[in-house]
Amino acid sequence: MPSLEQTIHQWLAQITEQADSDIIAFNFGMFQSPQGYQLYLMGSASYDPTDDNWACDEDYTPENGCLSLESFSFANETSALEEVAGVLLNYIQGPQFEGSVLANAEAITIGFDDSELLQLLG
Repeated sequence: MPSLEQTIHQWLAQITEQADSDIIAFNFGMFQSPQGYQLYLMGSASYDPTDDNWACDEDYTPENGCLSLESFSFANETSALEEVAGVLLNYIQGPQFEGSVLANAEAITIGFDDSELLQLLG
């Protein structure tokens, strides 16, 4: 079974639908479904570091933009967020980031729907 890191990296590599140049910020949203935790990617043409509501402006939603994390077990919501955020931070700091759909972002965040966003870039 692939690791969480391998799973997320493979998912991101499959997102080839490039965002328009006006997309300046990306958010990795998380939520819990009956099948387990889910991760999705969206982009916005607006960004405000003092107001997380910018992430409601879904100006970019790629095909295959949602990933099920149901095969991974997390102790709780906080643990799930921390582990996924760690994987994404490693991705952003690694060589695979250049050339990815995220490469031109001014900001990248992660958070559960209806909760505070954590800043990964910007």
